[in-house]
Amino acid sequence: MSINLIKKDANRYDLGFILLIILCAVLLLSSFRHLIFYGGADEGYYFRYAAVINECGPRAFPALFRIYISDQANWVLPSPLRIAFISLSALWLRIFGMTYFSLSSLSLFSYLLMLGVSYYFAKKYFGERYALFFVVLIGFSPLNMAMARRALLDSTANLFLVSSMWLFFDMLEDRKKFKHVFFTAIYAIAILMKESAVLLIPVFISYLFIRKYGLKKDVMRNDFLSASIYPAAITAAIYLIASGSVSNVLKIARIIISSPATNQYAVLYCSGSWIRYITDFFLISPLVLLFALGFIISYLSSKKRDVKIAYFLIVTVVYYLILNLFAKNIRYAMLLDIPLRLFALGAVLRLTENRGGKYRHLYAPIIILALAAYDYMSFYRLFIADGIYDPVSALLLSARGIALPR
Repeated sequence: MSINLIKKDANRYDLGFILLIILCAVLLLSSFRHLIFYGGADEGYYFRYAAVINECGPRAFPALFRIYISDQANWVLPSPLRIAFISLSALWLRIFGMTYFSLSSLSLFSYLLMLGVSYYFAKKYFGERYALFFVVLIGFSPLNMAMARRALLDSTANLFLVSSMWLFFDMLEDRKKFKHVFFTAIYAIAILMKESAVLLIPVFISYLFIRKYGLKKDVMRNDFLSASIYPAAITAAIYLIASGSVSNVLKIARIIISSPATNQYAVLYCSGSWIRYITDFFLISPLVLLFALGFIISYLSSKKRDVKIAYFLIVTVVYYLILNLFAKNIRYAMLLDIPLRLFALGAVLRLTENRGGKYRHLYAPIIILALAAYDYMSFYRLFIADGIYDPVSALLLSARGIALPR
C-alpha cells in the first residue's frame, strides 16, 4: 500500500470525525430549547459559585469554605473543593455571559473535547477505522449526551477523568520524559475538578502491579509516584492555599464522606446493591452493555492477553468495585461508559471480521450506526421526552415503563 493511499484513508477518517463532531453539536444544541434549569439544585449552586469568584476573585475561596462548613444545609450540595471547575466556570461565564445556558455550553464543549481526546488516543493505539467507530459509539452515548446539556460539572469532570485514563496508559507505552509531567498535571486538575477523581489512584496502582507481575511489562518507580504522590501533593497544596487552613480541608473531607448517610435523597435514590450500576447502564444503553459483556466474557475465556484491552478491563473492574463503596448514581460512573463502548466495538468487530460476502466491509459500520441510532433514541426518550435531570434508577425505571414495588 502506497504512502499516498495511507494518507488518503487517514484523511477520510479524520473528515468522518469532524462530521461526527458537527452532527453531535447540532443535535445537542437543537435540544437546548427543551432545557429547564434548576436554580435550587446543583446547577444553581455551581452558578452562584462562579458568580462569587467573578465578583470577588480567587480571594473569595476561603470564605466559600467557611460558609459551606458553617451551615449543615449546604452539606448535601457541591463543595468548594471543586476549585478547578469553579474557576473554569467563572472564567467561561465571564467570557460568554452570566447565564445558565452559558454554563451548560461549557458541558457541551467539554463533551466535544472528550470525543477529540478519545479519537486521538484510539487512533494512536487501535488505528483510524477503530477510532472512528469508537467515537461514534461514545458520541451517541445517552449518558454523555445528557450531561453535555446540563449546567453541571459532570461533563467537564469526565473530560479530565477520560484524559487522565488515556494519558496514564500513554505514559507507560510511549516513554517520553514530558509524559509523566503532563499526566500528573491533568490528573491533578481532574481531582480539583471533582474530589472523587482521587479514586483513580488505586485503579492506576492496581494496573501497575498487574502490568509488572502479570503482563511482564516494564514499570518504573516514577510511574507509581506520578499515579499517586505527585498529583495528591499538588491538589493538597492548592486545597490548603484556597481554604486558608488544613482544618477547613479536613472538615469538608469528613462532610463529603459522612453526609450521604444522612442525606435523604442519597438514601432513597442513590443506594442499593453492587448490581445497581449494571442495571442503570442497561436501562440507559442496553445493547451496548450486552455487546460489552459478551466481549469481556470472550476475552477472559481466551488465552490471548492484549495489553490495551487488559488495561481498560482493569480500569473497569477496579473502578466499579471502588464506586460501590459509596453512594450510587450513574453520573458518578460516567468514566466507565468509555471502556464499555470500547469493549462493545470489539465485540462488533469480532462478529463481523470473518464474515464472507460481497458487502462484508459494510457489516461493522451498519451495526455501529444501528447502535448509535438506538442510543440516540434512548437519549431522546429519557432525557428530552421524559426530561430526566438526575439519572437515578427510579426515574430510569419509570421512563422505561417499569413500576417500582411499593
